[in-house]
Amino acid sequence: MHSFYADCIYHDGCFYAVTEEGAIDMYNLDGPSVIHRRILPDMVDMVQRYYIVQAPWGDFLQIYKKWGWDPERPVGETYATAFEVYKVDFVEQKRVKMAGICDYTLFTGKSTTSCFSVKDHPGLMSNHVYYTHDDHEDLFDCEDDPRDIGVYNLENNTRAKLVDPEPWRTWFPPIWCTPNLAKAGIS
Repeated sequence: MHSFYADCIYHDGCFYAVTEEGAIDMYNLDGPSVIHRRILPDMVDMVQRYYIVQAPWGDFLQIYKKWGWDPERPVGETYATAFEVYKVDFVEQKRVKMAGICDYTLFTGKSTTSCFSVKDHPGLMSNHVYYTHDDHEDLFDCEDDPRDIGVYNLENNTRAKLVDPEPWRTWFPPIWCTPNLAKAGIS
């Protein structure tokens, strides 16, 4: 068994949990006792964080948030330079790198990893990853540094940084969507 997981999903009576090293463990809860199995091994890439999600079309996706360096920031300060998306085949026990996710978009961060259709949510950009800063060590080591919050384009491997939410400088942004109080009738 593994004691630290980066992300987890539930599907058909099983939990699929991603370790901090990128391995995927399966826990089957349907029998008289819990069955644990390692589905996919650890990854060897230098990755900041791993996520897992079931896409609306049924496939399971593993997302890598890769380390990178920002030449405009002091030496040693990192940011997410890239995301890679892999289709996970639990039967064949393999990962297949995807070129993109077409008319879908991903949300990653401290809360549940999500995948949405841009046809159902026209305000979102297709083939993008919306991400929030979710490195626990930065909370204590770099608490006064701005958080890395942005949108990553899977097609051309570029990112757009979003405005740093000052109230949450020493914590992760709590939610992605901000309600429009004017539309809710609250003034």
